[in-house]
Amino acid sequence: LPHLVEGLRSNSTVKVLDLHGNRITDLRAEYLEMLLLSNSTLSRLDLSDNRIGDVGAQNLGTALQRNCTLTALDLGGTHIT
Repeated sequence: LPHLVEGLRSNSTVKVLDLHGNRITDLRAEYLEMLLLSNSTLSRLDLSDNRIGDVGAQNLGTALQRNCTLTALDLGGTHIT
């Protein structure tokens, strides 16, 4: 995940990213937070069926406060309470 995020941070073409079912945890969600803070083209992100919990959701929420391009985020089937 770190290498994928690094490659997408300056991306100007990928608009949809499907990462469902990849066992992403709160720790790995920090990388996605960095992605959302720096990427300005991603509009849809599917993180469903991962192991993201409340801490990861909070990190994503922080990034979403500053991200203006993401319009759809799927967190179904995660460990968020």
